[in-house]
Amino acid sequence: MRTGQQRRRRRRTGLGLLSERPALDHAPRDLRRQPELLDRLGAREPAAFILTMDNPVLVKRLTRQLRRLFPALPIIARARDTAHAAELYKAGVTDAVPETLEASLQLSEAALVDLGIAMGPVIASIHEKRDELRAQIKAEAELEEPPRRLGRRRLRDVGAP
Repeated sequence: MRTGQQRRRRRRTGLGLLSERPALDHAPRDLRRQPELLDRLGAREPAAFILTMDNPVLVKRLTRQLRRLFPALPIIARARDTAHAAELYKAGVTDAVPETLEASLQLSEAALVDLGIAMGPVIASIHEKRDELRAQIKAEAELEEPPRRLGRRRLRDVGAP
């Protein structure tokens, strides 16, 4: 996809996407002093932030800064593993996606389907396991209150406290 198309898509969706790109590899230590970065990302009034950098320290630092600047917005972040995900929940993310956990769940799903188990029950069990593991991660984070949910509730959150 061309850069112009990506910019228009980001504007339409209202997402502030912070990813591993040359211009953002050395993201500022304090976003409040770098409003041009937020302008460039189209993030004056974002609907959410998605952090995809492969630098755990930077993701955690940006999460804290974004949470201070945008207390009500969802922040979804890539985490290396479950320990990093717990740190990100403490820092203020709405959702953390641990790479190692997701890779294992996807491998399990592929293996079960390839072994002939029906897709529906496999997907349901994988979602159930993901929710169970996410709850464990949040418990490890020892959060004073659960991450804030905005917008529509997800089916997985219906039974959640």
